[in-house]
Amino acid sequence: MPPLLPDCPTREAFHALVERPEPWLPVVRELAARHGLPAPVPADHRPAGTVVFLLGDHVLKLTPRWWERELDAEAATLPLVAGRLGIASPLLVARGEIEDWPYIVITRLPGSALDLRKSAGPVEERCAIAAAAGEALARMHALPTGPFAGLPVHAGAFEAHRREVAPACQRAWGLPGPLVDELPGWLEVTGPLLGGDYRPVPVHADLHHQNLLVEERDGRRIATGIVDFGDAALGPPEFDLGVPALFLGRGDPAVLDALFSGYGRPGARRDPGFRRRLLAWMFLHPFGNMARFVSRGEGRTPRATMAEFEADLLPG
Repeated sequence: MPPLLPDCPTREAFHALVERPEPWLPVVRELAARHGLPAPVPADHRPAGTVVFLLGDHVLKLTPRWWERELDAEAATLPLVAGRLGIASPLLVARGEIEDWPYIVITRLPGSALDLRKSAGPVEERCAIAAAAGEALARMHALPTGPFAGLPVHAGAFEAHRREVAPACQRAWGLPGPLVDELPGWLEVTGPLLGGDYRPVPVHADLHHQNLLVEERDGRRIATGIVDFGDAALGPPEFDLGVPALFLGRGDPAVLDALFSGYGRPGARRDPGFRRRLLAWMFLHPFGNMARFVSRGEGRTPRATMAEFEADLLPG
């Protein structure tokens, strides 16, 4: 029997195929039959950096062995957060391997990813969505850490490493040279982000708009689910808050206040140290491509200094 998986022994070969459905249909058909799911068609494929197919009420995720850690993290985390976030999260249905590639099957949540192009909607709607995100993170951060012990731990060595590599990463992502040059000094002035009393908590680590699901009810969008726990870890709470602060808040004081109030820290936006730490974590984040925040919008002067980033994205 010929192999079901396409030949992609390297990351480059995998990336050349992952955005297309056709190479994956044979193996997904086999897995769908194995788990009693609908047979896949090309339209079920979702570009996601790994192989993702929506099969009826379920989602199939398949990845090469070198990215197994993300599936491990999701498989470990989903049972621990189910029913505990005040908002829906997927349920783990199955976990296995095929031709030495790991996969998981999870339930598919209703709703669609939050579309930021609709962010000019009613401020009350945007605030309610942000508050729900904040509350969900607060609930996750309050969970006992013991059951999450197998996840990566973001502690002092993590912060030190990210400080070392952040300028090069930001330059590679396209952050303008003057900002990259300013970053090390700005981080030094900001100081350590993890105090001596730091204790890691369960974190989602990537709660941006595409991982927050919404539905329209009675003419308004409401938050209905959180997905993609593949980057879950034990880490600092403020590391987890920086992502929604920038992606959902977008510099809007009312939305930021709703996010922090939902998290249980009303008035936190008026704390300059808190705001600066959130922004610092975003520059240090493994996925913190801050070049996408340089633009202020069509026809407006781009942000050119760290002070402008602070004032615009996390206003006091």
